[in-house]
Amino acid sequence: MVITVTSTKAVAGLDVNLTTSPNSIVVQAASGEEAGTATQTDPSQVNWLVDVQGNQPLAFVRMLSLPPEEGLFEIQASAETSSLRAEDTKTILMTRQGGTVYLPGTPIPTLEAPEASDTPAYPPPVIQITLPYPPPATPDLQQMVTPYP
Repeated sequence: MVITVTSTKAVAGLDVNLTTSPNSIVVQAASGEEAGTATQTDPSQVNWLVDVQGNQPLAFVRMLSLPPEEGLFEIQASAETSSLRAEDTKTILMTRQGGTVYLPGTPIPTLEAPEASDTPAYPPPVIQITLPYPPPATPDLQQMVTPYP
């Protein structure tokens, strides 16, 4: 995964954040040198403190390890100072067929219940209700009510 930060003007002390949800996503350590100072207080997030020069993009590269399960996973990157904030979010839908990345504002299909793997090979039992014919007269509700002692 690559986070690219670009500013038209120089910004000192820019806080760049990578956050994942649920926190079962693991953000791997950097494989090379990165701009600024990186801190990783939790396996599912990392923060950088950088000085950005005008019109000179900075790239932050990290590998993400998603858990081997179906579900929705969210990756959010943000860059902020006390007066500025920019963010981007991507959602990943993992199914048995693989993963699909959804951009913000894109409808995400709902997850269907997983197929039961221990379904018996025989058909389920059939339940049949037989009503008497002709139907009985409408019962007197007063006779059906049992008062509490």
